[in-house]
Amino acid sequence: MSPDAGLIEALRCFGAGELPRALTLAEQAAADHPEPLTQAAAAHLRRVVGQGSADVYASPEGFAAFIAAGSNLPLYQQTSADLAEALRRHRALPVLDLGTGDGRALLPALREVSARVLAVEPSAALANDLRTAVAKAGLAVEVVEATAQSLIGHTNWRSARFGLCVATFALQSLPRPDRAQVLGWLRDHCRSVALAEFNAPDLTAPISDGIARDIIARYRQGVAEYAADPEPTVSGFLMPVLFGYFAAGRERTNWEQPLAGWTADLRAAGFRRVRTRSLYPYWWAEAFWIEADAS
Repeated sequence: MSPDAGLIEALRCFGAGELPRALTLAEQAAADHPEPLTQAAAAHLRRVVGQGSADVYASPEGFAAFIAAGSNLPLYQQTSADLAEALRRHRALPVLDLGTGDGRALLPALREVSARVLAVEPSAALANDLRTAVAKAGLAVEVVEATAQSLIGHTNWRSARFGLCVATFALQSLPRPDRAQVLGWLRDHCRSVALAEFNAPDLTAPISDGIARDIIARYRQGVAEYAADPEPTVSGFLMPVLFGYFAAGRERTNWEQPLAGWTADLRAAGFRRVRTRSLYPYWWAEAFWIEADAS
């Protein structure tokens, strides 16, 4: 059996809840075709079988290591440059940044363009890191530890108005019903939105064998970027996200979609003049900068 066929079958068994069978298939693929991806998949399933699945964002170490290396370095450099340009055009009102993380995209942009920012980050650890960085740099950034869903439901922000809402690789973490609610709120509270998102494969379940092979090929390239120093990136982030695509609604951490889906979501929420441009040719999928106006 080819490594792709074995991994696809393991992923499908994982999605069906057949964890011992999934582990057996993954370990066989790793034994027959030892490579970073098959070995990482087998190790991930051993942890899941032994300890149970964990939220990929339960601790920030895996994600923090992931974005600090590999193709993420030029990706975030270009994202910050596009964000700085957007800030130059929207300086009259405060800026809302959803899912700011540790400020990897925002802070370099603010060193170029001064702006008042409300930064919203659901991870307590990342929010604390962001507060430290903001204070050290003396930037006009208020950091709120919250999800986008809790922010839009809080009375403190009912009458808030923003010139721009930015979300860099953040809205993909929202389930579709929550995303629609958040975009509807942004339409009423922001003049414009700017998103950085990937033109991802269509991950609508059930995932076909062709799409599954495509995903595996992309992740083989991604895991290879971290082969020299794989932990905690591979086990703490890449594998949970990969298996999450096949989880049939269980433990899913990511709801990416093709570029056409992002533009359709914005138009459905009432945004106008939706514009897109290529941001960076990333290993997982080409990243795009998406802007839209509320009126």
